[in-house]
Amino acid sequence: MGLSTIAHAGDPLSCGASLSAEAAMRHLNEARQRGGTCRAGTPTTAAPLTWSEGLAAAAQVQAAEMARLQRMSHLDGQNRSLAERLRAIGYPYRLAFENVGVGYSSLEEVVEAWLDSEGHCEALMNAAVLEFGLACIDAGAAGPAEERRYWTLVLGAPRRTR
Repeated sequence: MGLSTIAHAGDPLSCGASLSAEAAMRHLNEARQRGGTCRAGTPTTAAPLTWSEGLAAAAQVQAAEMARLQRMSHLDGQNRSLAERLRAIGYPYRLAFENVGVGYSSLEEVVEAWLDSEGHCEALMNAAVLEFGLACIDAGAAGPAEERRYWTLVLGAPRRTR
């Protein structure tokens, strides 16, 4: 299984050299600015997101775990939820969401699928969400990329310190 290191701003994400953290941020922010209709008849827009190394680390671990297990899930191999995984890495949040996907060959395709799904759309378009991390892992060399490509987007609003 070809795993990459955590993507840092400026570094390519693991599903292709043309996908960088900046490109992901640009695409997600364009989607948030363009807006979406997550619920029937209720168009929503949201402010731009910023890249979070902590959320990128959480996304990377979950995408790798899904690829290793060859299944899409919001739970990791230890049966931990996003909240448990974020606490484990020390990310202090007040709000967090996770969108996962498998079978999409590009960022554009997976984002469109998330926007077409009410719950995923609501997470992506949530105005309280301020930052994100994204990872994409290819699970082995056999078969077309769209059948072995695992995506994880973690969106969050950090907890305010006093």
